[in-house]
Amino acid sequence: MQFLTYKPIVKTGIKYYNSKMKSITKTIPVLTRELKELETELSGVYRLLGHKVLADSADPSSNKTAAANTEIIKWQKLKDERASCTENILNIKSSGERITELKNFLRQIEKTNKAVKKDIEKTKSDFLWYLYKNTFASCTELFKNVQEAAAKQNKIIDEASAELEGLQAEKEKAGFFSKLAVSHKITVKQGKIKKAEQEIKTALNKAVEDIRFSQEIKTLYEADGLPSEIKAKYENLLNLYEGLDSSEERVYAINEEKKAAANTLEKLGAGKNADKQTHHFTVRVKEIDAEIGAMTEDTGLRYANRFYLPGGKPAAENFDAYAQDGYADYLERIRGFRVKIEKTKYDIEICRINGQIKNEEKKIENLHRVIKNSESEIKNAEKRIAESDVNIKKAEEKIGELKELLQKLSSEFSDDTSNDPGENR
Repeated sequence: MQFLTYKPIVKTGIKYYNSKMKSITKTIPVLTRELKELETELSGVYRLLGHKVLADSADPSSNKTAAANTEIIKWQKLKDERASCTENILNIKSSGERITELKNFLRQIEKTNKAVKKDIEKTKSDFLWYLYKNTFASCTELFKNVQEAAAKQNKIIDEASAELEGLQAEKEKAGFFSKLAVSHKITVKQGKIKKAEQEIKTALNKAVEDIRFSQEIKTLYEADGLPSEIKAKYENLLNLYEGLDSSEERVYAINEEKKAAANTLEKLGAGKNADKQTHHFTVRVKEIDAEIGAMTEDTGLRYANRFYLPGGKPAAENFDAYAQDGYADYLERIRGFRVKIEKTKYDIEICRINGQIKNEEKKIENLHRVIKNSESEIKNAEKRIAESDVNIKKAEEKIGELKELLQKLSSEFSDDTSNDPGENR
């Protein structure tokens, strides 16, 4: 039996192909990343060029008209809307911050005024009490509204004072234990007098809201009818009132400013939720930026296409025209990027094809391995076939020998049975 033989496939053609290609050490992922970076940079230059083309075309003093009027109008509208949104964001932020600042001012002023009012009440109470006790005859108009209430309390004071004098005298004569009881009564009477005096002071403070408007007090002050200590209290009161008035004017001004800031927020739709409206304008700015970016990129791309082909080669009929438009730098950068992008795409394609070639080479290597293994298996099979043929012949010869033996035995057995003596009886 003749053996099957297979001649290995020669890879001369592949080697020759590879030897003609420039060696590329970068992988496809690296080249793809570089391609994306180049395309991103090129997109940025398109946008710069497109912006300049649109700006020059929109400039009344410029004679450049590379962009169409419809493009210019749309571009300007987008820019104006973006400026408005940006201004609204800033106004919302500044108004909100100002309102917070003004509220803090009001809290501080309120705290200060509260302390000033407390100081005024205390100083005024002491001042009016002195006037009531020492200059009542000169201030009848000032105290006319408290005379009835004061008379009632004065009666309580007079009665308690009289009783207090008696108790003081009794205490001097009393024994030790009796003195304790009298001392308690004295304390009660003193408390009664103090309470009545406080009632008068309270009535005086309510009756005289602002001492600055009392002509009787002014007369006493100007005529030096007051002791230096009381005079100082009066001057201090005047200063406190003046400071309080100034604070109230400041409060009014702050409230007006706060109201104006709140109105600004209302007009911008941010009266109830400033953060939400700020987010709305911010989202719109991003949308406008995307629209402007796409528009300027498209304008720059179309303008560049007039002078350069996608691979960076010049469009011969328009190549020199751009020098007069002042866009040479942009176009030269675009040309450079287009050349690099074209080269990178070429390298990627070469890498891809080389990868496919390597895959096919690997496939061929695997097939050669299969063929070699198959050839070995065929040789083993042919050997087993030959051995089987020999064994078949031996078995056939053995069968022939056994058949002859069987025939011989059959014949001998047949002769023996014919001479058996039992058959003749």
